[in-house]
Amino acid sequence: RVARRILLCGIAAAVLLPLFSSVRISIGGRISNGNYLSPRIAIDPTKVERSRRVTFVPFPYKPLVSGEDAQCIWSTKYVDNATSSSGEGYDSIQLAVYNEGMCIPDKLKSSLHVFSTAEAIECLNSTEQGRNISVSVSGDSYTRQLFIGLADILLGNPSNEEITTKDRRRHLLREYDERLAALHGDDTSFPDVQYPLGCFGECFGDYGRASYDWSSHVIPATPVTEAPFSVRCSRCINNFTQRSESAVGVVGAGVHNLRYFGDRVKDKAKREGLGVPDDVPNHARDEAIGETVAAVNETIKDFERFFDLATRTIYVSMPSYQMEKVPRLYENATHNTHAGRIYEGLLPSLAPRDVDHPFLDYFQLTKACHTKNCSYDGGHRARYVNRWKAQLLLNTLCEVNNG
Repeated sequence: RVARRILLCGIAAAVLLPLFSSVRISIGGRISNGNYLSPRIAIDPTKVERSRRVTFVPFPYKPLVSGEDAQCIWSTKYVDNATSSSGEGYDSIQLAVYNEGMCIPDKLKSSLHVFSTAEAIECLNSTEQGRNISVSVSGDSYTRQLFIGLADILLGNPSNEEITTKDRRRHLLREYDERLAALHGDDTSFPDVQYPLGCFGECFGDYGRASYDWSSHVIPATPVTEAPFSVRCSRCINNFTQRSESAVGVVGAGVHNLRYFGDRVKDKAKREGLGVPDDVPNHARDEAIGETVAAVNETIKDFERFFDLATRTIYVSMPSYQMEKVPRLYENATHNTHAGRIYEGLLPSLAPRDVDHPFLDYFQLTKACHTKNCSYDGGHRARYVNRWKAQLLLNTLCEVNNG
């Protein structure tokens, strides 16, 4: 009997010891580069396949929803790290989303994912994905704040500092652009995400703005040669998106385009003797000679040309405005009726209706944000709203595989 027991113990050891060699024991806490089995045991990732992976989705990317389907209600959510689907707990970015607010359309409730910093980096990591991935963001001030929101996620910085001036926005834009560039320069596996300075004025939307001078923080007085937004912006952003099949452009503009066409329509009306005295309020002038309708139509036409000219580029919509907060100087140019006409007019030309023209609908989520801390001026949104916009961008570019 003793000999038999010794023999059985030897056989068991020969079978079990190789299995235990792939297991590491921990006293608790996160296991570096490991996957949780329990608070105390983690599997060595070199010995087993990963159970979860974030995958980059190439053009035409993953269409979400738009129009009425994008309507949502802002809410918060109580979460416990034990319920994290990754098994590794929520990071500071995810916890900030759940604590500060998110706006998920009904049709996306079962599919939308809140990305952690690690997941966002994995998705846009060229080495990890085996693709030459880059993301170039450009446009107006709302799009600059989207870039800041995306940088918040990639840098793991759930800041609540409000950006209340254009000087602060430009300073933070420059700081984040340089930090991301430095991280990518030190380690090319870190995502190549940038706000290309050469497109600063080209994609702004007002047609006469030169590229921004970071050293002096001023815009040169001499404008670039005037050309349609569709031509100028697509030509500039294509310099980046045509470098690789996995190069992504993200462009958002609208309010300055509308203002530009409005000025052109007014000038034409004055030349033809259709103008009205300058002391008549803007909204009355619009109604008197139909300036806004004409300007909106021209803006829509130029954007449609842009969608065809821009390569692998996601268009992000204008926001909806909290008009009670908008400074009087900008009330007419940003009136929800005007922004809404452009938004509605472009929907048939954009995803998901036209999958070849990727689109992110930010109009509905900003329209649904009524609380005081959503926006300080009725248009530019709080940091948590911009991070939510960036989460939707990640949901367009990334697929989380479970199991």
